[in-house]
Amino acid sequence: MLLYELLSDVIENDSNSDRVIEARGLLYQFSPDFIKTLFALRHIFEFTKNTYDLLQSPELDYSDALELLEVLQERLNDCRTDTTMQNLWSQAAKVCHELGMHDLEESCDIQTEAERRPQRAKQFPSYLKNFYSGLSCAKGETPEQRRFQEMFSVIDRIKKEIERRFFNDNKIIMLGIKALVPESTTFLKTEDIVAFGRLYRSKSQDLKIELENMRRVFARKPDASKPKTLLQLQQYISRVADAFYEMNILIKIACTLPVSTCRAGLKPIGPIAPNRAPR
Repeated sequence: MLLYELLSDVIENDSNSDRVIEARGLLYQFSPDFIKTLFALRHIFEFTKNTYDLLQSPELDYSDALELLEVLQERLNDCRTDTTMQNLWSQAAKVCHELGMHDLEESCDIQTEAERRPQRAKQFPSYLKNFYSGLSCAKGETPEQRRFQEMFSVIDRIKKEIERRFFNDNKIIMLGIKALVPESTTFLKTEDIVAFGRLYRSKSQDLKIELENMRRVFARKPDASKPKTLLQLQQYISRVADAFYEMNILIKIACTLPVSTCRAGLKPIGPIAPNRAPR
């Protein structure tokens, strides 16, 4: 609204004709559809940006990062409903009314009349087939429903990107590393560490035996002498590496993975190639 008022003020009061022409051109872009799109995208990207900022924290725990991503997916699912979109449309219609623009319903009626005219199907160049996406329109679908589908496609792409980057082997890696941190609530959790070990071709049976032995060792040690961090655990295990061969390898991998949390701009965590794992 502030930008709209600023452009209107430039058109009415500015003596520079070039600025007035540019402002008038920008002002004409403020259609009800544009306002509607801004409201929908702002609603979607607002909580995705908040999640992104939280994932940047170096103190963030691996399991907390996964919980944040699961909450984000739940919010995206909540947003992917006709009710949510209709509420956003209503807010956009209110803003359009305050700005003296056509109401969204009127715009829909105008577009509906235009869409009734027969139009030639567009033919896209074959070399661009991998660079555009289209939405199929169901018979009897209203323009408003098609707009909902456009926003739903944005949400679906965000969800697929989250799943591709985090909810696969990367999730196993994060849970496995967390289970190797002495002060973690899942320290030495068998399921997480064995799944982590499978990614690097560890012998699951040997690993389970080593985990059981390590629990007994830690149960006997006084709290003051127990390792507190992953690096301290690696230093301790390296002194008895022959007895904890598989664990020693996994802890080295966990220490050398090029990531400290789910940071670095939501980049995927790349597992170390099994044939390059330290032995």
